[in-house]
Amino acid sequence: MVNYCVLYPNTSNVNLVKDMGMIPYKLHDSYGYNSWIACYNQDKYSYLNDEVKGLKIEFLKKTFNNYILDGCLYLIKNSKKIDILQIFHMTSYSVAYSIVYKFFNRKGKIYLKLDCSEKLIERLDSMNYIERKIIKAYLKRVDIISAEQERLIEPLNKRFGEFGNKLIHITNGVDLNWIKNINNNEKIEKENCFLHVARLGAEEKKTENILKAFKIFSKNNTSWKLLLVGAMEDNFKKFYNKFLEENEELRDRILYKGEIIKREELYNIYKKSKAFILNSKFESFGFVLIEAALFNNMIISTDVGVAEELRVHGNVEIIKYHDIDSIKNAMVKVSNDKDVEKKGLENKQLIEKKYSYDVIIKKLKFFFDKIS
Repeated sequence: MVNYCVLYPNTSNVNLVKDMGMIPYKLHDSYGYNSWIACYNQDKYSYLNDEVKGLKIEFLKKTFNNYILDGCLYLIKNSKKIDILQIFHMTSYSVAYSIVYKFFNRKGKIYLKLDCSEKLIERLDSMNYIERKIIKAYLKRVDIISAEQERLIEPLNKRFGEFGNKLIHITNGVDLNWIKNINNNEKIEKENCFLHVARLGAEEKKTENILKAFKIFSKNNTSWKLLLVGAMEDNFKKFYNKFLEENEELRDRILYKGEIIKREELYNIYKKSKAFILNSKFESFGFVLIEAALFNNMIISTDVGVAEELRVHGNVEIIKYHDIDSIKNAMVKVSNDKDVEKKGLENKQLIEKKYSYDVIIKKLKFFFDKIS
């Protein structure tokens, strides 16, 4: 049996149903790995009981209340029992983890999941001599490196030089088996609705521009609505209330559903909407795009994360972050598209084929077997 540990101190419950939890869970569920996550005890971790049943958690002691020191202390005590260690990002704490783990377990393997955007390319290009030496030593210790976006593989490969052969493309995905279990056969009719799921008020999401674009769009369209889901920050709450006061005619067409914790409830909203909007400045992957596409949504998104990849293979309208007109124009195009539901179905089929965790983990397991 392979002992597989994901070391990420800041893991919370929601991370268990994303790549942080899904990779070790699927390795356990499909291939019998003994999988666990090592993190601080900072949540209820309710998903362990159902969604990722069989995945375990080992809690780090807050001896120093410091990612690097507490993580390294854990590895000093536990490295020898870990066959494969999964770590994230090119950060000081991950570098430290690789050094300590390989010191105490020379036969052990390290899987580095970059979880990165184009910003990593910029960061690598701006490094000084000493930083490049540190990164070289880091890459020498890791055994497999993965990036989520296809378009990042080639530029990263060039920058990793002699270690480029360790780099593979492992996308994030969805657990189709779990989706199948919660789905009933009840057919839910699609509604003329743009859905936006985000932390409302976050600067990098610029939800304000979506509302402003919808206001212009609504002058010539009275049938489509805009649905907002997510925690609303105070600064956005003020904007939102003032916006509706100044545009009373939109009060029944811009609907706020609040923050939705239960995935089944959120997925039912995805099922009803025809189009999903993401106006983000940057994303490492953009997991919400995969979820929305899985439930037959057309995608309207800035060119971030997996959006361009979905556009090439599916149905996506690319917008510009600061350009309200581009958002409005995309709304017009989607709302006028007589094939919008057919294109939404094509998006679903793409996700099932390319972004299923069963497919993803089978590929990752192949590379683990190669280095074992």
